[in-house]
Amino acid sequence: AESDWVMIEPGDAQFLWQVPTLARLGHLLLWRDTRTTWGFDYWAYLGITLVLLGIAGGWASLTGRMGRMRRELALATCTCFVVCLFLYNPVVRDILFLFFMLAILVGLGCEQLERNDRWAGRVMLIATALVFVDIGSTSVQPVARNDKGFAIEAGQMLEKHAANERMIEMDLDGKGELSVDMGPDGEPVYYDAMVQRIAGNHNMAATRVHNYVVAAAKLAETDLRRDGRLAPETRSLLELLNVTRIVCQSPIASGCPAAFSGTTREDGLGDTLKLDGFPVLFSRKLVELPPGPTLDKPMLWPGNFESPESAPRIARIDQFLRQFVGVEHPRAETRTGDAIAVRSLSGLPDHVPETLDWKPALTFYRVGLQRVDLRIESNAAGYAQIAHPWFPATEILIDGRFVTPIQGAIDLLVVPIHPGRNDILIRPGTTPIRRLSGWVSLAGLLVAAGTTTCLWRVRRPRGGASAPC
Repeated sequence: AESDWVMIEPGDAQFLWQVPTLARLGHLLLWRDTRTTWGFDYWAYLGITLVLLGIAGGWASLTGRMGRMRRELALATCTCFVVCLFLYNPVVRDILFLFFMLAILVGLGCEQLERNDRWAGRVMLIATALVFVDIGSTSVQPVARNDKGFAIEAGQMLEKHAANERMIEMDLDGKGELSVDMGPDGEPVYYDAMVQRIAGNHNMAATRVHNYVVAAAKLAETDLRRDGRLAPETRSLLELLNVTRIVCQSPIASGCPAAFSGTTREDGLGDTLKLDGFPVLFSRKLVELPPGPTLDKPMLWPGNFESPESAPRIARIDQFLRQFVGVEHPRAETRTGDAIAVRSLSGLPDHVPETLDWKPALTFYRVGLQRVDLRIESNAAGYAQIAHPWFPATEILIDGRFVTPIQGAIDLLVVPIHPGRNDILIRPGTTPIRRLSGWVSLAGLLVAAGTTTCLWRVRRPRGGASAPC
C-alpha cells in the first residue's frame, strides 16, 4: 500500500507461486564456496548433513516411532516446508523460512539419535562434527577475524567525531582500482554501521532520494578516477547532502590513494578527502523543479551503471542533478543558496519578503537512531532545506507544532522557518494502515494463543470423557 513512497515496486511485495526449478533446488544442496546466492535468488545452501538429519527426523516422527505429538509436529513442519518450496518473493530471503522448518526436523532427528543409549554420545559427536565441517565455511563471521582491526578503528573514529555528518566510502581492490560503495551490502559486523553514509547499506525500502544519492556517489567516483579531485558541481552536490569526508578502504588498510588531490590525514582513517558538508541550506526563494517521470524509480543498482541499456536514464539523472545544483547555487561558508528547488509550488509562495541583512544560523544539530533535532536561529522568515529524506510517514514538529514539509526536488525535506528560534524535530510516525496492521496482528496473536490453549485442553483425561473447552 505504501510501496510508492519507497524504491520497492508494488508487484515485488507479493508472494508468487511457482514450481521450484532444478537450479533453485541445487542452491539448497550444492555447496558453492562462500557465495551461495547472487542477485535476487535467495535460496542458499542448507547443508547435506542438515538435510539428512531432517529426513531422518521427519521419517522417524511420521512413522510413529517418536510418539503421537512428534508425529503431529513433523506432519505440520513437513507440510510448511513443502509449501515454502513453491513460494517465491524477490525481496524476501526465502532461505529463512526453509531453514526454520528444516531446523525443527533436524531437532527431531537429533532426538531420535539420542534414543540409542549405547551409541547416542558417539553418534551425536560425529553428527555435530559433520554439520560444522559441512556448513561452517559458509557461516564464519567477520567478528572472528583478527586482521580487520583497522576497519573497526575507522568506524569508532567516525562514530566519535563525525556522528552528525555523512561520508562516502571508496573501495580499493587488490590492484588499487577505485569503486564507490553504493550498496546494497552490509556484513554482519560493518565497521561504520552506526555512521551516516551516502548509499551503502540499504534495500528496496529506501526512500525516493535513493537514485539521486547513488548517482551523486557515482559522479564522485568518476571525478576521482579521472582527475583525482572532485568537480565543483559534484562537490557542491555532496555538500548539500552533508557529506564531510570521502574515506577509502582496501582489504588491508584505510586511506585514499596518493593521487587524490587535497587529502588530509586523520587518525584511524588514513588519508581522507574533506568537504564542507552542511545539513541545512537556507534561502528565501523557492523554485519549482520537478524531476522527470522515470528518474525517481525504478531503483538503480550498481550493475545499472555498467549497463548500456541504463545509460540514457542515468544521463538524465546526472543532468537533473546539475540543474538542481545550478538552481540552488549553495555557498558553504554561509549555508545559503540562491533558491531551494522543490517539486511543486502549488499553494506556496515562491519567496518571502526580502530582508537586507538576513542571518539564519544552525545552532544545534543532532542525529539519533529514531529522531533528528535541529535548532535554527533567524532574524527573518525563510526556508530551510534539511539533508534528510522527505517521507510521508515522517513527522516534522517546529516548536512542538506539527508542520507539513515541502517535498524537495531530489526528495529532501524543506520547511518554513520563522523569525526567532526554531526548534525542529524529525521523527518516524505511523500511518492508518500501519495502525490497522498492528491491531490485526495483535488480534491474530490473541486468537492463536486462545485457540492453542483451547485445543490443548481438549484431551482425554485418565478418567474417560474429553474435557470441555
